[in-house]
Amino acid sequence: MKNYKLILLAALALTFMLGISSCNKNEGPTDSSWSMYDAPAWQIPEPDNSAADIVEGTLEKPFDLVAAGEDMRFCDNTGMYNNRKFQEKRKFMPLAKILRALQLDETQREQVKGFMFDFRLCHKEAMLALRESEKAILEPFNEQRRLIYEAYKNGDITREEAAAQLKTLAQEVRQALKDNPARLVACEAMKECRRILLANIGSILNEEQLAKWEEWLAKLPEIDCNGVRE
Repeated sequence: MKNYKLILLAALALTFMLGISSCNKNEGPTDSSWSMYDAPAWQIPEPDNSAADIVEGTLEKPFDLVAAGEDMRFCDNTGMYNNRKFQEKRKFMPLAKILRALQLDETQREQVKGFMFDFRLCHKEAMLALRESEKAILEPFNEQRRLIYEAYKNGDITREEAAAQLKTLAQEVRQALKDNPARLVACEAMKECRRILLANIGSILNEEQLAKWEEWLAKLPEIDCNGVRE
């Protein structure tokens, strides 16, 4: 029995160690075309000034924006957003190939990391300003929602009638968020964040690197903020 217990403990220990090894493996592509620049930390989101997702108002709760942590527009492909759901729904600048081609030295890589950090702060600031404008848009709709609640509470309308009115109101909320002029302002602010990032990267390159960089920039599509408003 003692030997059986020792064998069982050894098997459990081996299983545990294999589990740790599996968790610590690099889950990225293993072919030669992959490099560290394909990792989430090196990916930069394109401007996204789409209208906010909302939590619909009900008789029990007001209209609200989805929590910032669930707002896909904040996604920079790092941290909690490093999952397929967000990767499939957000567009990122195609930086990996050009960064590989530049053959940055260690000092340059650290500088680029700093530029990307500053970009993310800049991008987040633009998004927070947009969310504040969206919260202001919700206020009059929540007043209408309160009146619907009062009418239901006073027996002037049925629960079904109240639900139908709230559903119509939700459609109006979404349209108002789409028509929000602050969306254009936010997109232009994010474009400026992007311009500064690209200019900063160019500023640390040597002559040979800069030639490759400028050739790549010339092919980078311009962003039309009016065109991305959906």
